[in-house]
Amino acid sequence: MTAARTGELPAETVILEWEPTGDSSQSFYAEEMVAALYGLTSGWLEPLAVEVAMGCYDRELLAEGVVQLPQPFHCIVKRERPTVRIDTSHHSTEQQDDVLARENVVAWIRELLGQSCGGARYETSLRRMHVRASSIKLPPGTPGTATPGSMLLEYNLGRSEIPIDNHIDGGWISGPPAHTEAPQPVLIELTNLDGWLRLTIKVYWSPWLDELTSSGMIHEGVEHLHARGWRVSDG
Repeated sequence: MTAARTGELPAETVILEWEPTGDSSQSFYAEEMVAALYGLTSGWLEPLAVEVAMGCYDRELLAEGVVQLPQPFHCIVKRERPTVRIDTSHHSTEQQDDVLARENVVAWIRELLGQSCGGARYETSLRRMHVRASSIKLPPGTPGTATPGSMLLEYNLGRSEIPIDNHIDGGWISGPPAHTEAPQPVLIELTNLDGWLRLTIKVYWSPWLDELTSSGMIHEGVEHLHARGWRVSDG
């Protein structure tokens, strides 16, 4: 049986940042955030739930304004999904969709950007985006994934069996597991910092740590973002 270890804190964290060279509208920032998420995760991670925080950008102060939207927090969830725990940070308005492909999430974000901040001074803005649950591909060569089975997860002082879903391209698991308090294997979040964007990758489960190296799936995703103009932050 495949084994994995995790803790309450990430074992590794990678931060990337991006600054626009042209259009700096809030809709442009929002679409870049979605493009970066799906560019990073293509082929190895599929979002099952994405939570966002919307706000009002102040065109005079060039920062998030004091004006707030009536409902700033939203979460889109894949309707048919494996059993996972979805921990939203706020009482988010939930919307379900059959597929959480890039185009579906872009359409959802555009709808949210259509909310009014109540004046020409303000522009509706996507402030934060968090992947709250996901299906993730096991690294190539992971022992015990050639046939249907499970992964033994060690978390704090307990152990849990996590089902492995075997596809043509290998084994996949989904998290965070509903029957534990463990985090998901890899957490991804994006933040709009008024003039530049930040993407944070937090690796929690041990099998994915090597995927940050030059031949790993996560590293390939980071290289894709480099081609889009994203750069690894020094801290």
